[in-house]
Amino acid sequence: MLSRLAPLARFQFAFVHVGPQGQEIIAGLGRSIPFYWPELETVSTAGWRPELLDSLPAQGYGAILTAGVQQSQGDGPAPNALSALSVTVQPAYRRTGLAELIIDTMKRAASLEGFSVLIAPLRPTQKNRFPDVPMEHYLHWMTESGLPFDPWLRKHVRLGGQVAKIATRSMVVSGTREEWKSWVGIDLHQEMQRAPDPGKMKTLPIRIPGGLVPVEYQPEDEMGVYVEPNIWIYYRL
Repeated sequence: MLSRLAPLARFQFAFVHVGPQGQEIIAGLGRSIPFYWPELETVSTAGWRPELLDSLPAQGYGAILTAGVQQSQGDGPAPNALSALSVTVQPAYRRTGLAELIIDTMKRAASLEGFSVLIAPLRPTQKNRFPDVPMEHYLHWMTESGLPFDPWLRKHVRLGGQVAKIATRSMVVSGTREEWKSWVGIDLHQEMQRAPDPGKMKTLPIRIPGGLVPVEYQPEDEMGVYVEPNIWIYYRL
């Protein structure tokens, strides 16, 4: 969708590998979006204060995508920052430096626009292994070398990224029992029955495949709500 919007098309990147027979294979994709960050206007006079980073929205991915699209279609202030939205690398091309190249391409694109910062609502790639661990704890897990435990977060830190804050509600998905079963193949109501004294609970956390946190299931309404936290990362350019 973003590539179809003229003001945003140049911030969408495809990385193509040309095979020995001349065949073209999309090895990786990078999606990003420019936006206006009003608090950033104070940096020239007040410097990078904690309040600036704290002004990043708790809604993370959803908020920045919505703001960027709406601003691109309006007559408001010109964008002054770029946000990465996703970095996708095909399995056969992982550990080749392509992810680093995509991130660097976004940084260079931001610099060419005169922006002083690239941000990203980062989705930690190993957090789904520990869905019951609060993100504020997981964020501070470190390796023996003092780098973040999570490999995707670690890569960004090695490339110069810094942690700004947790985006506590970066993605929110609400659905009925039937919808969740169609989405993830799990009947939340059946899973609830395995809990001790399920009838006493108004909501019950239920793990889902790939989820960074459990779905909060409300048996009375047969509704499940997934509220995914991400981590705001920023690069000063």
